[in-house]
Parts: sequence; C-alpha cells; structure tokens
Amino acid sequence: MLIGLTIALAATTYASPTDTFGSDVRASSMAGDGVASPSASTAARANPAALGKARAPHLSFSYLHATGAFRQIPDVWWDTNRDGAVNSADSPLNVNTGMDNVDGFMLSMSKPIGKHIGIGLVGYLPVGRLLRLKTFEPAIPTYYQLDNHLQRYTLAVGAGVSLPKGLAIGAGIDLIATADFTMLTTIDAAFTQTDAKDFNANIDADVHELNLDVRPDAIAILGVTWDLVSLSDELEGISLGARYSGSGGLAIDADIDIQANINAQDIGKLDPFVFAALLDAGITLPDHYIPSTWAFGFRYSKPSVFSFQANAKWVDWRPMSISVAEIDNIDVNAPLADLDSDATSDLTLEFKPVWQINASGEVSLALFTPINDTLSPTIRFGIGLDPAPLVAQGDTTALLDGDTMIMATGIGIQLPQDLTGWNSDIQLDIAYQRRTIGSGALARETDTPIPGFPVEGSAIPIGGAINALNVGFSFAY
Repeated sequence: MLIGLTIALAATTYASPTDTFGSDVRASSMAGDGVASPSASTAARANPAALGKARAPHLSFSYLHATGAFRQIPDVWWDTNRDGAVNSADSPLNVNTGMDNVDGFMLSMSKPIGKHIGIGLVGYLPVGRLLRLKTFEPAIPTYYQLDNHLQRYTLAVGAGVSLPKGLAIGAGIDLIATADFTMLTTIDAAFTQTDAKDFNANIDADVHELNLDVRPDAIAILGVTWDLVSLSDELEGISLGARYSGSGGLAIDADIDIQANINAQDIGKLDPFVFAALLDAGITLPDHYIPSTWAFGFRYSKPSVFSFQANAKWVDWRPMSISVAEIDNIDVNAPLADLDSDATSDLTLEFKPVWQINASGEVSLALFTPINDTLSPTIRFGIGLDPAPLVAQGDTTALLDGDTMIMATGIGIQLPQDLTGWNSDIQLDIAYQRRTIGSGALARETDTPIPGFPVEGSAIPIGGAINALNVGFSFAY
C-alpha cells in the first residue's frame, strides 16, 4: 500500500469560472490551482513555467455546474410607475439577487516538444453561450462580483522551458476581447391637425447603420519555478514558484448618433416648420474585469510519502471597473440649443488589494483488486479564504460583498491500462466545492423614499453560498 499526502495553498478570484473554481476537477477539489507545481495540463494558466517539465502529452476534460443561493433582500423603493418621482405611489420593487447557474465544459492539455520545452492550453466554454455582456443598476442591491463574471469563456495558451540548475520559465496569454459599437439612426415625426381638437402623428425610425467591431486582446501571464536540489542534495524535494498575471477586461465603447426630425403641417395658424436635433453620445460598457495578480509558491515533497505546498496570491482590485454603463459625453445640436457635456460618474467606490490564501490536501491509496490490477483512489480536500475587496461606497450604490470561505473535497480513481485496454492510465475525478459568503449587512435605513433603499427601513442583509460540482477524466496520450 502506498500512502501520499499533498497539502496545497492557493487562491481564486471571481474573474472567470477557471479562476474561481480551478482549471480542472483536481484543482476544483483542492480549492483552486497551485503555483509551485501545478498539473501539466493546467499549467498554461496556473504557472506556464511548469510546461517546461512536462514529460508526456496530457489531456483533461470535465463538466462544471454551479448554483448559488443568497439571503432574501427586502423590497426597495424605485420609480416603478415611471412618473419621474419615487414616492408612496410606487409599488415596491422586488429584488432578485440570485445568480444564474454556471454550466460549461473545461478542457486543458499539455504537450512536450523535445526534452526541455512544453506547450499547453486551458479553456472553458459555457453551455449555450460564448460570453455574456451585461450591466446592472448600481443603486439596486447586487452581488457585483457574481452577477455576470462567471458567464464567459476562458482561453489561455502558454509555453515553458526547462533550464539548467533546476530552473524553468514560462509565458502565456489569456485571450479576451474588446469591441467598438456604432449606431446611426434617424427618427422622423410628422404632425398634422385634422380638426380643431384632433392631431395626427406619424413617427418613423430608420436605423441606417449598426457596426460591432470585436477585436482580440490578451493578458500576459509569466511564471518561474526552481527545484532547489540543483544547489544541494539536502534540498531535494524543495521547489519554489512565482506567477504574474496582468489586468484587463471585456469592454464595449459605443457611439450612438441619433437625428430627430420634427415636421409640423396645418397646425392652426402656425406656419409649417421642420425642426432637426442631433444627439451624439459616447457610452462605455465595461464588464468581466480581470485584476492583476502576483502569486508565490513553495513546495516540499518526499516521493511517495509526503508533500507540502503553499501559495499566496496578491490581487490588486484598486482599479476595478464594475459592470455599470457610463455615458462619457453627450453632444446635442439643435436650432435652439447647442450642448456639449463630458459626463462625470456619481459612483463613489473604493477597492483594496487583498491576499487570498487556502490550504488543501491529497491522499492517495493503492488498492489491490481481484483481477490483479491496481486501482489508485485519491481523496482530496481543501479550505480557503477569499477576502472582500470593497472598502467603501456611497449612498448611490448598493454593492453586496463579503469575505468568502472555501471548502472543497473530491475523489479520483486511476484506472490502469490493463483494466481499460487504453494505451495509458485513465483518471476519473469528481469534485465538490462550496463558497460561503460571510453574513453581514449594508446600512440603508431611511424614513423617506430613496431609490434602492428598503421600503421597510431596514439594512440590506448580505450572505449566501455557491455550490459547484465538477466531473471529468484525464489521461496521458
């Protein structure tokens, strides 16, 4: 019987499903990807330097399902009757803070090229969509990190090179996209008087041009690992690792050009006239913000007996852009008005960098089967802490956030070649991960109707949990 123990420390963000839950089933069951010694197939994202140490092609495939449930939010004040005022005449707005289910396929693979170079790919494809761009109203209570960040594809590619003295370096890119959107529209409104009391109005809208230009963009990933046995035999089994990932996001810059023509004929004693107004607005729609990170790892192992690995990730949330559409500028040109205004944001938000840490373990047991084949079950577990980056906000926003505790577990079974008839061992894995957002409250008490504030005058409760299940297989090919 062979007993092995692996303890890992890693961290996650809500930038994408692979960042949040891990790049494959093994990472999901251990609360996230490692840095010092990630599996070769997931190294393109976790630390591309590890690709330089890949010795055989490897592929991992899985299906991820996640769902969330949160504390009930009280009804809030809102202009539900759309009369331009918020008061007792408005029906309370029912707030649904539930997140959409996360469903998608994970694929990761690696391949050595010669003895010292390796390449890899990590991807996630949501079911039913490639990605979703969505903004939200910041005054309505919203879990801003969960509203849409888990609804997008992930695609990262990387390469690593092993060097003398136990060193390996690697680089990769996380492929994202940006876009420009242009709309050119004319609205024609013609008014005529049919009798002393009745008017006839005819309104036509013509969209002349819609142009969506989607461009590829990329975020850099850099990594290094070092096996210290090259310095001394007494340091055998000790490895260090570091990883840097840049910041970015998926954003749309929109240019809306509207011309309104008003034509009045046969209206009382008024002379016929034509009135034209031009509206040009620039709008930014930011979404899927990805923070820059620095991750550091340490690993000590005794082959077939024990290994320990620790990582800490520094995540810089300070420049974060939340998914709220902002008007950059508005130009209005008309015979009686000529306005040019650069819009300013009324959002008062402060974010801080955080250190994310967790610890996980892996125990492998070799069991003898009646058919003289060896099955290798592996039990995995993990816990972690993901601190909330939101420090302060004003009365015009109701962003919900809290420190998140992570608990994960899973099991894998390695099926040998003799049992499967395949030309390599096949690993079957299942993982369960639970992310619990700590209970708290956002102070929003009021005696007068204020948009987004609870009608009953209470604070807004915070708290909930996300449950994720990841099932898949992997093998060398």
